[in-house]
Amino acid sequence: MSLSMGTQGLGPTTLPPATELLASLANIAQRTDSSITNAGLLSVLLQGSQLPEIYVQPEQDRPTKSHDVQTELELDLPAVDLSALNSADGPARDEALAQMVHACETWGFIQVINHGVDLELIEKCEAEVHRLFQLPVSIKENALRVPGAQYGYGANFWLNLPAMNWAESFHVNKHNCKEYAAKLWPSDYERFSSSVEKYISQVEDLGHRVRRILTEGLGLAPDYFDQYFEEHETMASLRMNFYPLCPEPSKALGLKAHRDPHFLTLLHQDATGGLQIWNESRDEWFNVKPRVDSFILNVGDVLQAASNGIYRSVLHRVVVNSYKTRLSMACFYNTSATVVAPPQLLTPENPQRYRPFSWKEYIRTAYTVTTGKVSQLDELYGIQENLPKQQDDQR
Repeated sequence: MSLSMGTQGLGPTTLPPATELLASLANIAQRTDSSITNAGLLSVLLQGSQLPEIYVQPEQDRPTKSHDVQTELELDLPAVDLSALNSADGPARDEALAQMVHACETWGFIQVINHGVDLELIEKCEAEVHRLFQLPVSIKENALRVPGAQYGYGANFWLNLPAMNWAESFHVNKHNCKEYAAKLWPSDYERFSSSVEKYISQVEDLGHRVRRILTEGLGLAPDYFDQYFEEHETMASLRMNFYPLCPEPSKALGLKAHRDPHFLTLLHQDATGGLQIWNESRDEWFNVKPRVDSFILNVGDVLQAASNGIYRSVLHRVVVNSYKTRLSMACFYNTSATVVAPPQLLTPENPQRYRPFSWKEYIRTAYTVTTGKVSQLDELYGIQENLPKQQDDQR
């Protein structure tokens, strides 16, 4: 069933009644058409009424607190000044490096300021992304991400998903951005693609710089992992996410709980909160306070394996609300090379935790194994006798 329509003038002559549409979507296991499993479309159809059944999360997965709860469970991630890492001031540099290492060993997330990505470019790119998501559905359908594909427009659809995420997304890289933009704006695609391509390039450069800093933090030469990031092996892509107003946010999730399978994720978000990080020792979700002049970086599974488990890929999710939309841009920084922990990091107390693997191998099963708090990395590639019985508490 195709639903070609804009967001204005919705009525019985342009689409079936909402109840009929929702009935057709009742069995999520049979849905593969991302053009109709789309939170933006359904939010327009329902205009604040009941949450469609396909977006209702199982009881155990539902958020227990909203994104804007101001309690001790709001996490204001320390803002590490990256310019200090280029400073001749030894103590300031040492302190910044120690902050980054500690964050990666505990929370798995870092917030950085003075990151070197042009602020005007970020604003321009955000404006273009808003323009994209405001397009009529009939236009966005031209760039659909078909089932099994990685790039294009649609819902974030994972295998074994018990309920759909309340979000729209658009995923591209530097090499295919023009192709997908031309499907949306055939005669004016460069306005979008030029901004996005420049943005990905600058964030990719930030990824290179952060990688070398974190490598140094492991006690290795900063260029040790350069061997995995030759030009033909570096992978960087951008997933733009829009979280519409949700009629029943207590029953929905913008993005299900997961660990990122990549090396690093570099996230820029607007001023609307929504990101939550799970604290293992307290078995509790923490709201991350947004800061628009920063990037939030998180350790992915590939970096956890490359660091032999010293840096941690941590469970996180996105919650939604009923009164304010949210926009985020997540750049996935990765390598196509086969990754293995350096021998310098292996000790009798910390033997090799993961067998070598490549991204091409991992992506075949990533997002299909993990259930709740189970690590897909541990399940798929962990050397079980070498994995710790219980991970260190987050501090």
